[in-house]
Amino acid sequence: MTRAALERVARLLPVLAIVLMLTACSDFWVSDSSVQTLTVSPNALILKAATTGTNPVAGDTYTLSASGTTVGGTTSDYTDAASWTSSATSVVTASANGVINVVATTADQTAVITAKDGATGTCSVLTYTGTAPSGSSAVTIDLPNGLSTTVSAGQTFQLKASASLSNNPTHDISNYVTWTSNNPAVATISSTGLVTVLSTATTGDNFYITATATFASGTASGQSSTFSLPLL
Repeated sequence: MTRAALERVARLLPVLAIVLMLTACSDFWVSDSSVQTLTVSPNALILKAATTGTNPVAGDTYTLSASGTTVGGTTSDYTDAASWTSSATSVVTASANGVINVVATTADQTAVITAKDGATGTCSVLTYTGTAPSGSSAVTIDLPNGLSTTVSAGQTFQLKASASLSNNPTHDISNYVTWTSNNPAVATISSTGLVTVLSTATTGDNFYITATATFASGTASGQSSTFSLPLL
């Protein structure tokens, strides 16, 4: 190789180093239109199992939806675009457009439905038999033993939800409800029922928690007692 050619190669080496560095940083190549988060709604369902015998009845069918937010911050409906799968096809099957069908014939079978389009979102499904509860007081929110409704800033505690389901009057459905706080500026609650009183909560603040179970036939919910930070 001639001296001139070697000089040209030497001048290209810094450019090559930059290209390799950017290639290693995958975020550099992510388009603003790439889906960053995908949320399935609802995130939990309790669906009726199929029945067998002389007059079999098919299990519940439900249509989920998926909402996606891109890297650029645009939120759109991804229900039709996403691919849908079930973690347990012997319990619940998933097909295009978010349609799921219960094929299990017994209660307390579980499956996780996943929607994917770049990012992923999930919905947890529990099967039941008999009649679904309904109404605004059909779900009971259970407090840990010894927990007072007087709380302090920074405190965390676990709630549980129960309902009369599948011949069990106190069936634990904690993982199959949607948890919400009426005052998230004071306390938040996770998808598993873990309450966190924010460190910024002050004397006199209060909040309550709601648990909502979604069935093919409608919803059932329950509300906790009101928690408060004590007055000085």
